[in-house]
Amino acid sequence: MLKGLFVRRRSKSGFSIVLLILGGLGCLSSLLAVGLGTPMAFANARQVAALPQPAPDALAGLALGEQALFVGQLPDSTATGPFSLYLYYFESEVTTTSESGAETTRWVRIAPPPEQVTVYLSDGAPLTVRLPADVAFLNAHRYDAQSDTDQEGRRYVGYHPLTTLTIEGTWQGEGRVLAQQLYAGSAESYLRYLRAQPGQLFMSGMFCGGLALILLLSGALLALMGK
Repeated sequence: MLKGLFVRRRSKSGFSIVLLILGGLGCLSSLLAVGLGTPMAFANARQVAALPQPAPDALAGLALGEQALFVGQLPDSTATGPFSLYLYYFESEVTTTSESGAETTRWVRIAPPPEQVTVYLSDGAPLTVRLPADVAFLNAHRYDAQSDTDQEGRRYVGYHPLTTLTIEGTWQGEGRVLAQQLYAGSAESYLRYLRAQPGQLFMSGMFCGGLALILLLSGALLALMGK
């Protein structure tokens, strides 16, 4: 009889344990976002704002390996891919389940962008932009490509022809740049985007932290009640 009572109490306390785990993980994530992510985003915005923005005729004066912001336009091409995208990659949604039963969803690239693309500067000169497989596509278009038979989401991410791109990258000489970030828009718009990131990260961290705290307190209350 005592054994049966113990088993029933343990099974009832399972929900409170899940709430405690989710609440604890959520509080930890929000603390990292507010305490670590926000200062890092602020420092990154300041660092990028200090980068040079060379005019086309000043590119030859850049030192090899120098970080800078480059602005160019994708060509007006009829050779486009899915959804009339000129520069794009393909990704799939992957869901993983932790030991506590919590599900985490993230997007994984299964077809990277091309190794390089040519953009045209304001004076019409070509600039070869080398693209690592993990280069960031910011302010990009996203098109759902999931079919009825797909268990997980799939989508194309990229830019259309004639899109103006701001490229944060490393000058490699001879008209070549190794990109770290691509942003659809002007350099001024890109800097405004980066300056807004710390505030957005702080607010989302505080909001998620509040929800996590509610879960944590609910789990503790249910545990005390033996549920």
